[in-house]
Amino acid sequence: MKPALLIIDLQEIYYRNNPSMQQEMLDAITEINAMAKNFRQKKLPIIVIYHNSEKEGVIPGTDGYEMHPNLIIENSDIRITKTHSSAFIGTPLEKKLNELGIDTLILSGIAAEYCVLATYHGADHYNFRPIYFAPGVASVNGITQTILSIVENMTTLPILKMLEQFE
Repeated sequence: MKPALLIIDLQEIYYRNNPSMQQEMLDAITEINAMAKNFRQKKLPIIVIYHNSEKEGVIPGTDGYEMHPNLIIENSDIRITKTHSSAFIGTPLEKKLNELGIDTLILSGIAAEYCVLATYHGADHYNFRPIYFAPGVASVNGITQTILSIVENMTTLPILKMLEQFE
């Protein structure tokens, strides 16, 4: 089993435009930074997914497009831009994961009920094992726990145990 950490849509604009989820998003970023540190120590890939939407005004070079400043991103992290809810549709994500020999995806970011869930189902469709990193997921509608209760693979402890094999 070889995992990759996916960090989905933690862009500044979504933080600014959704006051009701700001604290949940900050909490998720803290957890993601800790998990990302573990991935980097084990030399496992981290893939940062940016949402690009002209309709929403979320396009490269515009104010708010970049990831939230509290999120630690390193030059070695892979960056992918998507235009659909699923990070698999119209992106090189599947190809990149296959090139890296990845079979398991640890999903984090926003929103639990939209892009993270769509990517979860996309991963399953493309024969990857998706796992929600529960503390690293936030919701626009405050329903993170409800969403997480309906997905099959959601946890923290098994992720950490899985990482132990990459000493």
